[in-house]
Amino acid sequence: MVEGLGQELTGRVLDDELLGSAFAGWFRRLETVRRRACPLGGEENLWWLSRSHRNFHWLCLPLASDGQRVDKLLMCIDWT
Repeated sequence: MVEGLGQELTGRVLDDELLGSAFAGWFRRLETVRRRACPLGGEENLWWLSRSHRNFHWLCLPLASDGQRVDKLLMCIDWT
């Protein structure tokens, strides 16, 4: 993460301060994972940091401590 974004994000809350103009799009994706309780993934670049040449694959997995209600999301990033 540090290499790709210039900062460590482990354990941090993704918010508009961190993601800037990309926040709304990422929020929709993560909310979809939470609501549907199904994994979601894709390919993206760092356009919001003016680094559209920096591509990555992402995968978001829903986690439920009670086995039913999603209460955490696990986000995985693979820099390409």
